Amino acid sequence: ITIGNPSWASTYVVMDAPHTLEAVYTSAVECIIVKEPYHTWGSIFVDGIEYPDSGSITKWWGLGSIHEIGVTTIDSLGRERYLFQYWSDGGDTFHTVGPIRDGVVFTANYVKQYFCTITKEPAEDYGCIWVGRASFLGAHYWSDWMDEDTLFDVEVSELDVNEPAGAMYIFDHWSDGEERRHTVGPLMGYFDLVAYYNSRYKITISKEPSDDIYGTITLGDTTYTGEPGVWTVSTWVAGGEVYPMTVSTPDLARDYIYTFDHWSDGGELLHNIGPVDTMQSYIAYYRRDTLVLSFEVTPDNVWDLGSIYTGTTVRMEEGEEFNIENTSSVPVDFGLEIYSTGHVWTASYSSSVDRFALFGRFQDTRPDVYLCPSDWIKHGSLFWASAIFFGPGGFNVPPPPDPDRFEKLWMEFVAPTVTSTYERQTIIVKLFVRPHL
Repeated sequence: ITIGNPSWASTYVVMDAPHTLEAVYTSAVECIIVKEPYHTWGSIFVDGIEYPDSGSITKWWGLGSIHEIGVTTIDSLGRERYLFQYWSDGGDTFHTVGPIRDGVVFTANYVKQYFCTITKEPAEDYGCIWVGRASFLGAHYWSDWMDEDTLFDVEVSELDVNEPAGAMYIFDHWSDGEERRHTVGPLMGYFDLVAYYNSRYKITISKEPSDDIYGTITLGDTTYTGEPGVWTVSTWVAGGEVYPMTVSTPDLARDYIYTFDHWSDGGELLHNIGPVDTMQSYIAYYRRDTLVLSFEVTPDNVWDLGSIYTGTTVRMEEGEEFNIENTSSVPVDFGLEIYSTGHVWTASYSSSVDRFALFGRFQDTRPDVYLCPSDWIKHGSLFWASAIFFGPGGFNVPPPPDPDRFEKLWMEFVAPTVTSTYERQTIIVKLFVRPHL
């Protein structure tokens, strides 16, 4: 006869002939198998029988008997679990106890753990996450079971850069409001920490053709300039935002004028890009033409005042004005400067001893008044016509064949109040031209 386990109250036998089995009883003692900390997740095993959802089992075992006990290694419920550590008697997870000599408590010691996570938002794998002394390079997510009551530091990298992809992420704040490196614990439950980052993406704007450096590039509120200009700009902008983008036109180089033609993305000269979520490159294509600056003055370039008294104010009459035609290839501005005052007299904003004043205005009709200092023509200082200087005209004068390419220049001369010479005086005024920007 074969008895499966002679010391077990419930077992099996293999019989090859008639036999009589006698159950032998002896004195019994109370034995307890218990989980610490106490919990009812998982199972306890006694002599091959599983007791599910049990935190403790009490058995009465006979003196001298031998038994097998065990527990589940991991008892979990959602994001909390108990992880088996050791038995009070030093045995394995499943092991034999006995012979039983007295009542005893067998304690299965566990540690309670919580499932914790750290996530970077937006998700990117170019930095690092630190938890305690462990580092996780190139990770945007971390998770693990952490022991109850523990303290540990958490930290994320401050700047994550993916240069080939033109992406950059700058740490902004934790979901729990703590510093970039801070201590978590004592741990009493699971956590889901989120490290929020501000995304940046590289935007490159270029001009074609690029064999000259000219003009400006504007992105958002920033206009990029240089000396004499810029042809390309690379900068980092905030992700998820919309930015206005434009370039200057026309752009002037040494021998050429560049006029905007079209963008590589098909947008208008000034248009919005975004919301930006990747690295982007844009090209502004220009037409290149030869730059010509020229003008003609008719019928001549002389205003002869003849003989006048000291202190006299003389204004051009109809027919005495200078008629100027813009014959350039681009819109232009005109400028005025006294080049020479003669041998004795000098120029000033008002007349006095050997001092005269000269004023000029660009307009279609004879002026009724000349203003000082806005119409004053200075000696040795070039001033360009604008909405402030030299009247309402003289700037942004269109090229041929535009009918508005003509300008009239009127002048007023205030003679010295006292003169030390009565010889003929010749005053030379230079007329300058520049492309209108």
